[in-house]
Amino acid sequence: ASENYLHHVLYQPLSHGRDQSDEVQAQAIVAFLRADPLLLESEFWSLFRVEGTGSNFLLTSTEAWTLAVGMLAAEDVGFRNRVLEESLAALLRDFAPSKLTWYLRVHRHLSPRAAEVRLRQATYLAVLGTQASAAVGLAQDCLAILGPDLDADAVVAASAGVLGRREKKVIK
Repeated sequence: ASENYLHHVLYQPLSHGRDQSDEVQAQAIVAFLRADPLLLESEFWSLFRVEGTGSNFLLTSTEAWTLAVGMLAAEDVGFRNRVLEESLAALLRDFAPSKLTWYLRVHRHLSPRAAEVRLRQATYLAVLGTQASAAVGLAQDCLAILGPDLDADAVVAASAGVLGRREKKVIK
């Protein structure tokens, strides 16, 4: 799927209700995705794989798509797990930092629980090595949830690049 095609997929459920609240738009998005199982099985996941989609204004200018993902994730633990996986994977792709906005937003919106972070600890550690400061901050915040269960030696090893940066906001 191309970035242009995905833009049309994102726009479709919003085309008749741009003046409605994010919650109403989110419900329309959920209904739209449920009406076409192929969209939910294929195109939806392309949103996490096609560079540029994560910064699309239809995803970032409102909370509607983020809320819709949250609604679907609340109903289906398998969907929730896949969104957590795909949003982390998007942070590890060679996307420009400015293209990661929605992936970070969705991941934070789902508020991963300690068990979910523990299961993905190696991936969060890999995100610590990325160039995007916001992604590093997300990984740090999520790993902090583990408290004493956190593998401190692995964090230090994965944070070598972060510790050498001059940006104060990524050194926590």
